[in-house]
Parts: sequence; structure tokens; C-alpha cells
Amino acid sequence: MLTIVKRPRANGSVAYLALVRVKRKGKIVYSETRTFDREKLAKLMSHGFFMLLLKNWVTIR
Repeated sequence: MLTIVKRPRANGSVAYLALVRVKRKGKIVYSETRTFDREKLAKLMSHGFFMLLLKNWVTIR
């Protein structure tokens, strides 16, 4: 599951938090967050990371 959250910073600028979560049988088995300055970068990086994670997860399990 991919989620992008827009968050204000203390100095007034905006940060984008990318959440990547993998669930198995209704339980979260992996979760990671990263913060980016641009929304597009957050979407690209999180999607690429998620696909890489799923590919490796399928081969491991």
C-alpha cells in the first residue's frame, strides 16, 4: 500500500511523507516511511521502492 501525505514544516515549507506498507493476512509485515521535498519525487521513489519490495518479497516467500 502506498500513501503520500502532505505535511507542513516548522519553517512554513511543505514536505511529502511517503508511506510504504505491506500487509499479509490483514497484518502489517513491513512498513517504511521517507520524507521528500517534492510530491512527484515522493510518488516516483515510493512506487519504485514498493515494486522492488514486492518483487523481492515474492521470490523470498
